[in-house]
Amino acid sequence: TRFLEEIGHRLRMRNRDIYSIEIVEDETNDLIDMANILKQSIKDTPIDLMEKYKNELSRILPELRISSRKKEDSQLSENKDRYRIYNRITNYFRELSKIIPIYIVIDNIQNSNSNLISLLDYLILNTKSKNIFFIISYNQENLCQDRLVYKIVNTWIKNSYLEEFKLLGYNYEEVGEFIRNILGMAHVPKNLSTLFF
Repeated sequence: TRFLEEIGHRLRMRNRDIYSIEIVEDETNDLIDMANILKQSIKDTPIDLMEKYKNELSRILPELRISSRKKEDSQLSENKDRYRIYNRITNYFRELSKIIPIYIVIDNIQNSNSNLISLLDYLILNTKSKNIFFIISYNQENLCQDRLVYKIVNTWIKNSYLEEFKLLGYNYEEVGEFIRNILGMAHVPKNLSTLFF
């Protein structure tokens, strides 16, 4: 999580917009994580693009519904309606990425439910834009092999949709360099580094 926050901070310093979520295991609504990403993207969306996708996005973001007499169910059904929504969300991000680069940061993907991981899989596989970047973290030990998340993440890695980095424990020099960067110091604080190492 701290590593992703550092990446996000550095991207923001370069005037990049980042849409980030941390997935919590006990979510009751399986669309809440994607809704959070979409809410963050609305501030960068031109009005005409929002009007184009408002009907479908309102299935996930109820605040986009103006005054609809028909109450829509925010849960996606198991049929082609789900893939229609997936397709519209993918097209929305594809068109938005023509305006600004998109960075989607997802922490703890091992906690995602099948609906969210299926949507992300569809988005990653069907987005041809070079302006959409996914930064995803997961804990290998918590990634259950019998879950759909494990299968999809391994497919992404095997087919080179993701570039995998393994974070190992810091050694003494790395702790010192990390503290120096956080504090913005010109030298490595050896006493403080020893304390944290």
